[in-house]
Amino acid sequence: MSLQSMLNAKHLRNKISSSVDYLRLQISRYYAYYPYSEVTSQISFNRILDNQSRSDYQPVIDQMKRFVPSMMNRKISEANVQQAFVLDSTYKFIKTKPNPKILCVGSYEDTAAASLKMLGYRIVEIDPEFNYDLDTYFHLPTTVKESYDVIFSTSVIEHVRNDETFIQQISELLCPGGIGILTCDYNDNYKNW
Repeated sequence: MSLQSMLNAKHLRNKISSSVDYLRLQISRYYAYYPYSEVTSQISFNRILDNQSRSDYQPVIDQMKRFVPSMMNRKISEANVQQAFVLDSTYKFIKTKPNPKILCVGSYEDTAAASLKMLGYRIVEIDPEFNYDLDTYFHLPTTVKESYDVIFSTSVIEHVRNDETFIQQISELLCPGGIGILTCDYNDNYKNW
């Protein structure tokens, strides 16, 4: 690659980066008029997300439909409660932190991650559909352990081979005082395993 080509490529990257930052600013200004409204009732974090939960989280689901309508239209409506739970739980934890470091494990089509980005948060996203699974990401030389304020993963753990390793790696990536938020699809037959 010639020097001129490298300079042109660098200029293009800088221009794209500036455009992305400008778009983030415009999006955050737009959504400042539609601020996020969290679920206010006291809700247990270790729970089954049932029909009552769907009712509790309906305002969050409605916001997600405004934030990322096309993505939400592709989702199974009964499953949206998991994404709403993750969005609300993450937001409650990060809202007072300046520049929180957030990791989404399994981010392909993750509406909580997309909604948080629309709210102006930066998120490291990993998913084997476009980059890494957690184990690969964990072992990269550039991955910094104990560095994330929040790690969330929606309906991923039931698809991994070794759930204990999955939890251990998330735990080691969290900074002291960090929080992991995970959901798992529920099936009555799981009791029989």
